[in-house]
Amino acid sequence: AAGTPRTRITQGQRNILFVGNMGYLPNIDAAMWFAGRIWPSLRPALPFPARFVIAGTGAPREVTQLGRRPGIALAGPFEDPGRLYRRAALAVVPIRAGGGTRIKLLESATHGVPIVATGLGAEGTGFRSGQELLLADNEQDFASSCARLLIDTKLASRLAAGAGRKVRRDYAAARSAKVLLDRIDPW
Repeated sequence: AAGTPRTRITQGQRNILFVGNMGYLPNIDAAMWFAGRIWPSLRPALPFPARFVIAGTGAPREVTQLGRRPGIALAGPFEDPGRLYRRAALAVVPIRAGGGTRIKLLESATHGVPIVATGLGAEGTGFRSGQELLLADNEQDFASSCARLLIDTKLASRLAAGAGRKVRRDYAAARSAKVLLDRIDPW
């Protein structure tokens, strides 16, 4: 079962999670933008330790080098996404380019993790800012939205619950189909 943001403290810190295929250019851009432009202002603004966790396969050199920066960790390939989400206090979807299904947003919602996303990162999902997540499209707003959800656990819990309800209501059949298709053809 998904814990509330208050219980999602791992090794004394709060994890901010970004999940994606790191061979996909929009995900590379998202990880680089968050690590380079948002993380440096967000980290010192928090009254507790935090860590930015980048999880995914196929990370190019510029992404793997982010793991050398203070407070940034690379999870690399993983078999149990649930474990990553259980340890996350916040999921970020800082997508600024690309298209496709927003699986990372839906997974975060399914696991009860509060979300901050760009408008493009939530595009096509019907998720509403202030109801299921917080939307922010510039560096300052993204950083302040992350801080807000990490600090205000009541708001974070309310948004995570709203996102979970939306996924169960609007995406249950689509998720079941994806699971089935992944079992038939995992590639």
